Amino acid sequence: MGLPSVRTVFDKVERAVGAPLEDAVASPRYGVAVSFWVNGPRAIHRNVRGAVDDKLAAVLHALNIPTRADVQRLNRQLAVLTAEVRALSYRDTDGS
Repeated sequence: MGLPSVRTVFDKVERAVGAPLEDAVASPRYGVAVSFWVNGPRAIHRNVRGAVDDKLAAVLHALNIPTRADVQRLNRQLAVLTAEVRALSYRDTDGS
């Protein structure tokens, strides 16, 4: 009798660890752990970034320097104004 086949070894290992793994995966704690593992780093990064952005914004405003949010807001306002001017210009060239 030679070495056991790969399939035989796999079946023995699967029988030994299969049921405990299935129980672990079916438990509510597993869902919580996976959720934290997936979303935890993102939430931590978001909180740290928010705190840093708030502090930096306060410093920049104290120095009278616009923040990224200020520039983005102004860009949106400029886009709206540009669209309104184009609409008025188009209306005037139509002869209305």
